[in-house]
Amino acid sequence: MSPSKAQPPASPAATPPAAYLNGRALFSSDRPVTSSSSSAPQRVLYCQEVDQTLVKGVVVHLHAPPTTITASLLQDMGTLLSSSTGSSKNAALVPDNLDSSASGGPTKLHRHKFSRRVPDVDRKKFTYDLDLRHASKTRLEFRRFQSIAAPLPHDVGGCFLLESAAYGCTKLTMVVSMGCDPSVKSSWSRVPRVTSFGSGGVSPSSRALGPLLPLPDAHGLVDDLLKLTAILFRRFNRSSKVDKATRAAFIRSLGPSAPPLTANESGAIEDALLFVDKPWKRIPNTIRAPIHYFQALSNKESAWGKGVADVDASAEEAFAWLWKAVSYEREKKHAEDQGERLRLALEVPNSRSMFQVVRHHIGVAIDDRVLASWWAWRREEDGDLIVALTPLKSYKDRPDLTATVEAAIDADREASKHVRGELRGLYRIHSTAPAACRVTLVLQGKMAGQVPKIALDRKVKQSLGLIDELRVTFRRNALEVDAELRTAHPPPPLRAELTADAKTVVDRTLSALEGGDDESWESIASPNIFCSMWKKKTGGAGAWAKSVAGKASCVVDCSARSAALWWFVLDSREGAEKSIDQRDHARLVVETNNECDNIAAIVKSMPMPLQPREFVLRALLFRDGTGGGEFVVAMESLPKDYRVDYGSSITKVRGSTIGVVRFSPILGNTQCKVTYSRFMDAAGVVPSSIARRKIGLALSNAVRLWERFERSDQVDALSRSTFAAAVRVQQVYSESEIDHVVDVTNRMSGFDEGIFELLDSPDSLVKMQVAHKQGESVGIVRATTIMDAPPEECIALQLDVFNRATTKLFKQKIQRTVLDLNGHARIYHLVINHEIPGLSSREFVNHQVWRWTGPDTLVLAGTGTDHASAPRRDALVRGTQTMLTVYSRQPPVGGVPQTRVVWTQQVSFGGSIPKWIQNLKGLYIGYLNAVSKNRRLVDQSVRFDAANRLRLTNMIATHSKRYWGQEEELLRTAWESFDLFLDEKKGKDLKMSPPTTKAKLAFKPGEDGAWGWSSTTVRARPIEVMAYAWDTMQRSRVNAEELERAVDDYHDHNQLVYIKMKSPKPLQDRESALKIKANASGGTTLEYVIHPNAGGKIPDWVIRRHMGLNLAYVTEMKDYFQSLRALNQFTEEDGRALGELLAVPLETEGVHQAAETDVQARVRLLFERHRGLREVEGKHAWIQALLARAVANRLRAAGDSSTRLCNMTATQANIIGGALASCIAANLTSKAAVDEWILRYPSMGELDRKYVWFRPMMDALAQRLLESVGWGLKLRLYSGAALSVMDLGSDLLMIYSYAATGKQGTALSLGIMVGLCLFFQVLVTYLNTRKCPKRVVLKEMFIAVSGIGPGIHAMRVANGRQKEEATIMDDELLLTYTRCMEMAFESVPGSLLQTSSIIRSGRPTRTAIASIILSALATGFAAATISFDFDVAPHRRQLEPAFYGYVPDGASKRTAVFGCMIANSALLLLLRSVSLGLLVMVRWSWVVSYLAADLGLYWLYRAARCDVTHWVPAEGAAGYLETVIERTGVKMLVNFTGVIQFRAPAEMGGVYWCFDMVMSLVGSVVATRVHFGVAENPAMDERTAWTIVGGLGGAWISCFVVFMLLIKRRYWATFYSFETGYQFVQSTFSRDGDEKKKTIMRYNKKLWLGIRDDVKDWMLENWEQWEEEKPEWFDDDWKAMVDNDMVPERSKQEYRKSRRRSSLGLTPRFSLRGNLVRPVGGGGSS
Repeated sequence: MSPSKAQPPASPAATPPAAYLNGRALFSSDRPVTSSSSSAPQRVLYCQEVDQTLVKGVVVHLHAPPTTITASLLQDMGTLLSSSTGSSKNAALVPDNLDSSASGGPTKLHRHKFSRRVPDVDRKKFTYDLDLRHASKTRLEFRRFQSIAAPLPHDVGGCFLLESAAYGCTKLTMVVSMGCDPSVKSSWSRVPRVTSFGSGGVSPSSRALGPLLPLPDAHGLVDDLLKLTAILFRRFNRSSKVDKATRAAFIRSLGPSAPPLTANESGAIEDALLFVDKPWKRIPNTIRAPIHYFQALSNKESAWGKGVADVDASAEEAFAWLWKAVSYEREKKHAEDQGERLRLALEVPNSRSMFQVVRHHIGVAIDDRVLASWWAWRREEDGDLIVALTPLKSYKDRPDLTATVEAAIDADREASKHVRGELRGLYRIHSTAPAACRVTLVLQGKMAGQVPKIALDRKVKQSLGLIDELRVTFRRNALEVDAELRTAHPPPPLRAELTADAKTVVDRTLSALEGGDDESWESIASPNIFCSMWKKKTGGAGAWAKSVAGKASCVVDCSARSAALWWFVLDSREGAEKSIDQRDHARLVVETNNECDNIAAIVKSMPMPLQPREFVLRALLFRDGTGGGEFVVAMESLPKDYRVDYGSSITKVRGSTIGVVRFSPILGNTQCKVTYSRFMDAAGVVPSSIARRKIGLALSNAVRLWERFERSDQVDALSRSTFAAAVRVQQVYSESEIDHVVDVTNRMSGFDEGIFELLDSPDSLVKMQVAHKQGESVGIVRATTIMDAPPEECIALQLDVFNRATTKLFKQKIQRTVLDLNGHARIYHLVINHEIPGLSSREFVNHQVWRWTGPDTLVLAGTGTDHASAPRRDALVRGTQTMLTVYSRQPPVGGVPQTRVVWTQQVSFGGSIPKWIQNLKGLYIGYLNAVSKNRRLVDQSVRFDAANRLRLTNMIATHSKRYWGQEEELLRTAWESFDLFLDEKKGKDLKMSPPTTKAKLAFKPGEDGAWGWSSTTVRARPIEVMAYAWDTMQRSRVNAEELERAVDDYHDHNQLVYIKMKSPKPLQDRESALKIKANASGGTTLEYVIHPNAGGKIPDWVIRRHMGLNLAYVTEMKDYFQSLRALNQFTEEDGRALGELLAVPLETEGVHQAAETDVQARVRLLFERHRGLREVEGKHAWIQALLARAVANRLRAAGDSSTRLCNMTATQANIIGGALASCIAANLTSKAAVDEWILRYPSMGELDRKYVWFRPMMDALAQRLLESVGWGLKLRLYSGAALSVMDLGSDLLMIYSYAATGKQGTALSLGIMVGLCLFFQVLVTYLNTRKCPKRVVLKEMFIAVSGIGPGIHAMRVANGRQKEEATIMDDELLLTYTRCMEMAFESVPGSLLQTSSIIRSGRPTRTAIASIILSALATGFAAATISFDFDVAPHRRQLEPAFYGYVPDGASKRTAVFGCMIANSALLLLLRSVSLGLLVMVRWSWVVSYLAADLGLYWLYRAARCDVTHWVPAEGAAGYLETVIERTGVKMLVNFTGVIQFRAPAEMGGVYWCFDMVMSLVGSVVATRVHFGVAENPAMDERTAWTIVGGLGGAWISCFVVFMLLIKRRYWATFYSFETGYQFVQSTFSRDGDEKKKTIMRYNKKLWLGIRDDVKDWMLENWEQWEEEKPEWFDDDWKAMVDNDMVPERSKQEYRKSRRRSSLGLTPRFSLRGNLVRPVGGGGSS
């Protein structure tokens, strides 16, 4: 067959050669097998090489119908091929409608371009025009379009076959054929430059027309075409849905229509059931695991393992997951764990059997085991599903199928080489709820071969891993699953139905705890106000005479049955997680007699030095009382001879307990009363007095029960609705009640308004006042507001004094009782405990009556009285309270009812409290805060403001009225006011909070007053912002400082706003203007200019000082619109805005609830105001606690939590939130801290993946916290800066000392080193600031000359100062350069020089030793900081995960690693200084020769590996000079300091870095040996010298070993990597995505010269799109690095402008590994 006439095969169904048959293709299954080498589950059908033609075919299942696949191929084949070959994502798609003469047939053709570079000697890029033809409904054909002028012999063609599959899928078969030269077995890229290729000898001229491709290149090109199937799979991937549909179909087949069991299957299952009866022992160290692991070890056979797991899925769903082994999900997991190892599954048709074959990796140096097993299943009479696993040879029904399986194993070349093993075991799946089950796996693996039995016994737990995978797959919210289990739990028996043994236990517990005198119980403090607790003054009777007795009682918001089951089910998911949180050693159900009778064991941890306490008890659940309505749980400890298997030994003390919990239904069984009584003997040496004081902890389970089912909001709402309904009922009043209302009304109303004084109300919508009547010692307070509810609901808020919200607020401080006299009158008794020593508690007895005084007016009147229900007591001081509340119905607004509320009250505490204390304004405001609280409960402000804003938005959109001349002039003047701030260099910057708001001050010539300007970005449309600004009467803009606000509307675009502010001296007038414009991100940019006129006698400087308060108007507007955004609208920008808000204190956070900190109040208020945050809290109730603890930022030991997101609790949220502070303390940047925090806690990782705004929010919050604390980053930076300054000071002191003692040469040498260090620092400072104003240049150069540069730069980095636009480097980068120069020119040579001087003198002084130690510590700190900060940077870990990330994620481990880094560098410097100092004493020339030889060896190594050129993109002579300086400098620094960062391939390389460390140690030993072998007069005692050298060397080795053990082990390979710089640089271009590929331009072009053509193609294909999309990194600095020929002709004009704009000289550089700089002017990922 001629290659030019090669056609696709007629059908891919032709039988391929057996040699190319993959064993996985033997089974005709609807489920494909996933290959780990491909992103799509596909199978190779065959591969043939016939008559200069290569033919390959694959099959893949796509998750879309054939019609969709066909349409996608016809329209997008070119684009798909481009993405499959790594070409541009904008590859051309050219659909041409060709006529029949061109296509050779009547069918319309679609032409697509496919480009691929073949690695020949010319790097020629072949472009194919592929004509795709729709041959039939199930067949597409394609072939290369042949040009008559230039026919090419390596033709390519193929076809697609599409078959409908189950679940709306398509089975796609793709076959490709291509002409090739099979005689050439090497790729063109490996063939020398010759003039002929292949057997025919093609000349260069004929090669241009298209030579036959060598076989390897043809394979590569065909494989690229076949990758199209993988791209299609990714496009239509819905694997999880297909897997779920597959399981659902299998579940439907489990019913009566299931095939009958054969005798062979039934016998296998019966045999497997015998496996359960083994002498099981719990596997050591698994007691806290979520799965119960057991093993049965025997010398006669292989070990057996058993695992019991609770799965959050139905029994059928769990069984389907196990049976459908070849699913996308499980195949992907297998590929990750086992790679390409064989895994097959074949279901036997019309039977209950299946075969599975797995090649399993056991360990290093041990052959894999091929395990072929037969599975059979049946359903038991009790509904359990049994699955038996037996060896394949046991299957006898169809021998032909077992032969097929054996053939498949033999066909796999790898599997056929390995040892055959056997599996036998059993799955038992027991349903515990409709969507929950318990799975038991019993398994034995016979591995055969020479594997030691002891090694296999240790892998029993590992062999049960599938059951844990099953559990994790279906894991759901623990609380939801527990609720389902309680619903499905069978009804408990009646007490009379209990067994005799159980009755005995119940009688014993009830008689012990529920008998006796109730007066013997003494009340104790409870951690929960809603749960009362008591302790018994004396112990119980009999065996419990010395025990501790306690009782608790509460009302729980659930049915008695739910509460009883929550208490009884000890092994619930929630209980297990709670046990982990409390660090209990064990919590398990040991034995189950029935569903309501079990034996449980708990090992509670105790505070040091007490040992853990073990309680083993029997628990019984039954029904009692009339009709069995009450539920009772009875518990009793078992004798101490009852032993529990915990797997491993736990040092513990066995305690004893007996308890009864009674659950009585109330309120129609929507609530229940819980009474918990308990005797407990902790045993051991715990004194009974201490045990009695801690009895509250023993009763805490009652508190947790109340908290678990708390529905306080619903209970309060129900209570309020009950009161409101009572108020609507017509009442009959007595004359005394009417007189009571009239008297109180006359007394508390009708005042002259002039006597009222305004109070500072914390609520801007509540007006608070106080008046002092003549002759009365205490004032009368009044609050006035409008509430968004009818009067009945408003008064219900006041009458409901027992609502839980108020009870939580006051906790134990108040006691309240209410005696209802009738439906409208009551006696209200209030006792207040001031908790102030020496001040008696106060009581108030108030007679309250409510009455409708008109159709729209409701009055509540109350006054002090004496009543028999509240007799006077000596311990209490009786106060008086008179109050009148008037509720007046107002016209509804927007359909919402309105009520005007006037609350008037007078309170006298009585007793001896001074009157001036009772008249404190703070007390008055406290009285009236109840009005504000009630108003907020029914507040509809957001709804009102939104309606007004919508109306104004429509008005603005349709506005067409003309403007008057005066209005035009006013607008023109306002617009000109912005011109003052057009020049960014003019004006004085103001510091705003948050910093995202920019503000300035400026002055106009001839004017005294200051002008202010502020700007920010608002997440709303401009028209919405305009409507907000125009709606001056909206509630959200009412300020607490305002006395009055009014608006006169002239017409739609002109209004007069009157605002009266509080004293002392409000502003009389001000000019302001607001500019609103849309921005590119879809938001609005605001600019606000204001010119306040102080008026009166307020000086202008006061106005200037408080200008920031006026300019915060734009911030208020931004925060308002941020609060309106819904959760589904949140983006990264919203996250950053929320983070800023969390970090900024609020003015109102000081007024907070009881036992609430300012931070907690701030977070609560933000959640109340922000819609999106409230929606998040609705999904994750603990999120507020998490953020409050994170914002508090208190440094403490971080706790551990491995809980998933769905099972998070408030306790764990507090632990995780508090850990952020320790992460901030251990990292240089906020992003690194947040990255460590998220990596450490799995639940935070889930939250990060779920919400795109979460990480930006935490980044912004951490940045603000980082700036505000004095520890962590600041401590580390200041410590390093202090060491640097102290090192410089000690060097100057030593220079003076050397000069004073006659060592002029040493003093001069050390002075030159210090001078060089300062000179280069000044030089870098000048180059960095040369474009800045002269005063800035001089200031920075003075800082560098004075030696305080490190401290200043450290302070700037710690404060988060942003890089100035005119500078090249930011402060962090400048600090890094400063440290490197200190090490290179001062610390390292200075240490060597001073050490030599000490050795020479033989009399070291303390100052000299201190100077050397300071130099070593400064060097170690600088070296450690460089390596540490580079590694923990999140963006580097993301871009180069194979190199960055060795530092562990825990704060304590990070601190230890950082300490090891400091010690390593400091010890190595001291070791090298001492050893070379000894060598100097022999001859200076020997030191120079040694260092030169060491450096020469390094250069020879780099030359031998063709890796001389440094990565910095410098060209010509500058490039050579830079390479020499950088390479030499890095080598010397590593030689003396061992900077770990320099092991990077682009710097020294991992293997040579290790070699250099070894040579440094060996060289130190050799230098010491030479000194004492050659020197005539040794400088010191030889034993002392060896002690110093050996000690330093041993200490360095020890520190390095500890360092290697602390870091992540997968990064050990980077310390002996052979990767070169050019290999690394070229690998950067092979990454996916333009963000990663673009980094190639940051490197020296010589390093990627071999792939320049590929880079050029990528540039040309994407440049125009980048110009259109403008990614952040596509800036002038990046464009300046691009060669002219890599830019499209149409874009070269703009490209030249970018080069001119780009700064010349020091261009920003970038590298992933090894560099010490990052892009400054252009962004990118650095």
